[in-house]
Amino acid sequence: MPMPGKGDLDVSKIHYLYIRDISFNYSRPNAHSPQEEQPIQFRVSIEKNISEENRIVILQFNVQLKTSGQNKEEVTGSHVSEHEFKVENLEDFIKKGDDFFEVDDQLDNMLTGLAYSTVRGILLQKFRGTLFSDFLLPVAKPVDLIGRN
Repeated sequence: MPMPGKGDLDVSKIHYLYIRDISFNYSRPNAHSPQEEQPIQFRVSIEKNISEENRIVILQFNVQLKTSGQNKEEVTGSHVSEHEFKVENLEDFIKKGDDFFEVDDQLDNMLTGLAYSTVRGILLQKFRGTLFSDFLLPVAKPVDLIGRN
């Protein structure tokens, strides 16, 4: 929900500063067996860190992939990346009190959507040539990724 009296988000005040690869892992126990089409399960988690004084928001995305075929060796993959944004007017989108800290939904959704779309492309490149090479994270609403209703 938008913060009272803040209005619309001005995207010209948001700067995508960097994307950093933290880790990448691919494990296929029996690399010599033929690659068979197997269902793929995935999990995405997001950690958010904010530096109010520097007007910085960092989102860390952790993506876990694994095959889910029965009676077959499990193939796993993971990728963790960090996405740093500078928001010139960050103070307009933060609400805090003694026992809470809240980021405005508009800003949260915008940054999460930008980073998630970027992660989708990174995964295609990172997993090229693996069992996960044709896997694409589904299109998702940022609000669903953040976990709010």
